[in-house]
Parts: sequence; C-alpha cells; structure tokens
Amino acid sequence: MTIDHMNRYVSNVDAFIAFYMDALGFILCDQGVNRNSQNYAILRSDGFELCISEKNGFEFDSGSNFKHIGFRVESAGALLASLKAKRYVPKDTKLIVKAYSRQFSMKDPDGFELDFIEWTDKEHFYRYLADKNEITPE
Repeated sequence: MTIDHMNRYVSNVDAFIAFYMDALGFILCDQGVNRNSQNYAILRSDGFELCISEKNGFEFDSGSNFKHIGFRVESAGALLASLKAKRYVPKDTKLIVKAYSRQFSMKDPDGFELDFIEWTDKEHFYRYLADKNEITPE
C-alpha cells in the first residue's frame, strides 16, 4: 500500500502552485473553481498527488495533530542546494545525517513543515526499530 494523494486547505492556491512547481518540481494536473466557489488545484510528483483548495477564513494551525509531510528523495543534499539557490530555505539550513538517512525540513507558504528524506539504508533502519522494540523476558 502507498499513499495516493493528500488533500489539504491552503491560504492561496496560486502561491502553492508556484511553490510546489518551482521549488519541488511538481506538475500541475488540474486547476479550477470547485462547487463551493473556491479555487483548487491538483499537483503531481512521482505518483503522489497533492490536492489543494482555498477555504474561507483559512488560518494555519501549527498546533494541529498533523505534524508534516515526508517526501522520499533521491538526493537530499542536491535538493537542499537547489532550494538554497532559489532562496526557499535559509543558507544556513543544515542536512541532518543519521545512521540510515540524510534529511532536512522546510516550511511551505502557509508555514506547514515539509520533511525531505534520502534513505541510505532503510532495511537496517527497520531492523534497528525491531531490535529496539523487542521485549526481553525478565
């Protein structure tokens, strides 16, 4: 099973289209006005679709239960360098290197966190989790 799409409200569809296409290379699949007279768009990247629509009175809530969207990338370092060059992230943003991954995060136009992860050895990561969570008899 994989995630097919994510649907979320945003403050400004046009700003999100520009951000996701320019910063992250998404492709615009559809754009228009929905039955509630709100602007919407569908963007796609690597089999994943992001459906966005404006909502009257939208306010981003950083305290919601939804923490971030995680994207698997081929090269976190290359993407980070590109985002720095385009000024989407501060120049001092660091790549976080862990035992099984390399990653960084940034905020979208509404302040929602996006996490970009390059797995260097995901199978060992799963084994680490299994070993860590194994219950030992007393």
